[in-house]
Amino acid sequence: MTFNDYSFEPSVKKGLEELGFTTPTPIQSKSIPLLLEGKDIIGCAETGSGKTGAFSIPFFSKLVQEPEATLLVLTPTRELAQQVGEFFRNLSKFETSITVTNIVGGVDMRKQLQALKRKPRVVVGTPGRVTDHLRRGTLNLKNTKYLILDEGDRMLDMGFAPQLDAILKFLPKQRQTCLFTATLAPKVKALANQYLSKPVHVQVGQTSTPVQNIHQQVIEVDEKHKNDVILDELNQRKGSIIIFLRTKRRTESLYKHLRDYGFKVDHIHGDRSQGQRSTALRRFRDGDSRILCATDVAARGLDIPAVEHVINYDLPMMKEDYLHRIGRTARNGAKGDAVSLVAPQQRREWMSLVQEFKIVGADLEVGPRGRGGPKKKNDRRGPSGKSFSNRSGGKKSFREEREETPRFKKKSGSFSKSERPSWDDNSETPRFKKSSKPFAKRSRSFSEEDGESKRFSSGPKNSSRKDFRSSEGRDNSSDSRAGNKKRVKFSGKKKSHSSSEGSSNSTSKKSSSGRPWTKSKPKFGGKKKSTSKRRSY
Repeated sequence: MTFNDYSFEPSVKKGLEELGFTTPTPIQSKSIPLLLEGKDIIGCAETGSGKTGAFSIPFFSKLVQEPEATLLVLTPTRELAQQVGEFFRNLSKFETSITVTNIVGGVDMRKQLQALKRKPRVVVGTPGRVTDHLRRGTLNLKNTKYLILDEGDRMLDMGFAPQLDAILKFLPKQRQTCLFTATLAPKVKALANQYLSKPVHVQVGQTSTPVQNIHQQVIEVDEKHKNDVILDELNQRKGSIIIFLRTKRRTESLYKHLRDYGFKVDHIHGDRSQGQRSTALRRFRDGDSRILCATDVAARGLDIPAVEHVINYDLPMMKEDYLHRIGRTARNGAKGDAVSLVAPQQRREWMSLVQEFKIVGADLEVGPRGRGGPKKKNDRRGPSGKSFSNRSGGKKSFREEREETPRFKKKSGSFSKSERPSWDDNSETPRFKKSSKPFAKRSRSFSEEDGESKRFSSGPKNSSRKDFRSSEGRDNSSDSRAGNKKRVKFSGKKKSHSSSEGSSNSTSKKSSSGRPWTKSKPKFGGKKKSTSKRRSY
């Protein structure tokens, strides 16, 4: 059966001929008759089976027959929305009454507002941006008779369920809805029961297994050597290559690494603007760049022709994404290769994928803790390679490190702010022992002479400690310091300073070394209890 056998309008058949479509795929041959009859369907098929044409062709034919009807298509990613919109534009080459508009994020809102004022017949967008236009009142869905949910499982995984609920409140109840998905998970069934009316289930092939034309390989490599392995693989392989990574940061890092080595490479991820992502995909499709580094935004629904190789730099976070990643190659009956780089600690994760999708010839031996194959009998190395006796591996606990390492490491002769010396209430001696090494410059220094502790600050290089002392000052220097910390009443040694206290006009005298003497001021109000004098220098 060919497309000419369907009751399409002549303009639709001309558009299909222009695209080179002659024979429908299995999913198209089963879905198109049901959609032309007006039934809601749930379509499940493996990647690269032609799901986009399965819903686009029959609904476009209905729009030609009903001039007032409109169509809304919701996709999880911007790239998929652009691809679906381009497919509708190609069909409308010979039908000028149908206009197509894309509503996605990362694009200037003013351009979208101008396009919506022209009242397009087909609107293709992402749930987030469509919701924004509905709240603004710039998108009217009263005449929307047809709704398409493409990659419905992916939209639920990305958390678009609240947006879907909000959008469907603006749609008329009398409508035809179809849901296309790669996997039929329980949450997808719940979505179908909520939004579809007596849906017909259409499934072609095994959606939980990869395409048979893909040759899958696995390379076990440490994380720090992945870049070296990538360089070897790129030099050995010919043709276009897509490298999938888990995060945006790793994608950006690998892109710069390959660019510095002279490879023709582009990259796409969620932080790039829509213009940058579209330019990267266009360059990759046109052959201007041979390598595309991408996150999982490029794993769903993108139909990029002639992708010979797919490399999983990181394993996907969700098992279903593995099928969609490698499904970018071997499309439309072609052959392709898929290589996955697996770290030793990811062996269990890889083996779960092998068992889930029945991957042949890609087994890895899983050892204890999922870190790899069998170890030596007495090998107790942790993940960092260090050997710990009486331990089965891993890092030392915080308590063990704390017991082995002293909390404070003191340098002889220097003290931090928290370790400043303090005086006992009944003693004038600091509470620490004399250090064998000289104290650091500009630090408090102490020496013991005649059984008393002396305190000096660092002076000029040429001056010595003896210059700061006098026979008279040596007797009372410790007393003056003690009086500063704690007020002490002096009884016997007061006579040596009587001469200086007697004169009321002079407040300071000079010592034998030439440095001035000043009277100590009381800390608090009231009478001065101590008559000791303090050196200032």
